[in-house]
Amino acid sequence: MPAVTVGAVRKQIEQGKPDPVYLIIGDDEAQMSDLATGLGDLVEDDLRAFCLERMHATDKTVTASTIVQAAQTLPMIGDRRVVIVLRAERILKPKRKGKATEAGDAEDDEGGEPPSDLDALENYLKNPEPRNTLVLVASDADRQRKVYKSLQKHASIVECYGLKGSRDGKVDLRQVARTAEAIVKQTV
Repeated sequence: MPAVTVGAVRKQIEQGKPDPVYLIIGDDEAQMSDLATGLGDLVEDDLRAFCLERMHATDKTVTASTIVQAAQTLPMIGDRRVVIVLRAERILKPKRKGKATEAGDAEDDEGGEPPSDLDALENYLKNPEPRNTLVLVASDADRQRKVYKSLQKHASIVECYGLKGSRDGKVDLRQVARTAEAIVKQTV
């Protein structure tokens, strides 16, 4: 799927018709948080205890498998369940292992990566639960991994790079000034 803009996601939220999976990525923490909160607001206040789940990927109990289990759980009450995973870069861009542990790991045929529970997440991305919305919020992701390529195919990717405009964007001070002016006008 092509990348979507923040405005397009806000319009989906207003209409109450979100996509099943979002990857919100970037360095603009305020915009990413605001967007994740907006997606969480799709669940009515009275039903949030049952239909809204927030996870922090930095928690050791949160793995790709636990994320998939939460995303596959049907809403108990209401028509939508939202699962928000904060700090998902821990899963999408894990730290590299040392050479001593790399030699002992079995390698996967396709990507040269050791097998992991990311396969469960990749399988979920191919066939997500339509009544649920999975939101992955990350500052960065390893764009060479199979899971990111699967996200590119099956998820709506929202880039939030603030004044920079894009991940690899060079800083043009005139463009930054125009962007800042537009943000201030829109906010006011």
